Amino acid sequence: MDEYGYDKTTMGLILTALFGAYAFGQFVNGQLGDKFGGRIMVSLGLILSAVFNLLFGFSSIFTAMVVIWALNGYVQSMGWAPTVKTVANWFPRRIRGRIGGILGSSYQIGNALSWLLAGLLATYLDWRWLFYVPTIILAAAAVHWYVRGRNAPEVVGLPSLEEEGQGEMREETLPDHHLGFAYTQIAVCFQLFNLTWILSIKVED
Repeated sequence: MDEYGYDKTTMGLILTALFGAYAFGQFVNGQLGDKFGGRIMVSLGLILSAVFNLLFGFSSIFTAMVVIWALNGYVQSMGWAPTVKTVANWFPRRIRGRIGGILGSSYQIGNALSWLLAGLLATYLDWRWLFYVPTIILAAAAVHWYVRGRNAPEVVGLPSLEEEGQGEMREETLPDHHLGFAYTQIAVCFQLFNLTWILSIKVED
């Protein structure tokens, strides 16, 4: 962003808009996912993210970048909760932990591959291509998800899954793990900080 004279503070504000809108969207889109289903929500989120990536690549005004990237953060939040709901509809409870682990690792693998792709694009092309190329990938993923994805087995004529372990309710007191949860959140914050700024710090060093 040197061509526009933007410093780290400016870039930090743009990223803050993304993460803030993403966090807000998690509260809203989880409920919308229950209403409209993962097929619509995820497909819409992917195609809108493609649009906002394309628009960001053409942007040069700071205010426009903040607004576009905030909108991108919001539509990206349309992915996780509806996807988890769809997985729960398709897989029985006894293997959901394993499927959830595979699903969660896909995010990490995808993140690593995106950094690799971004590095290659930044090395050989203009920075705007870091947004043009993902536009194509996201649009293709949106079409694939809409064509192939289904919210539940019964949509395609398969029997719905019967919930396992539905017995009588019992009251149980569980230990308080708020402190452990707080430590986890601190670790996640540091991880996000490192992923966001580590390349910039390395280049300057």
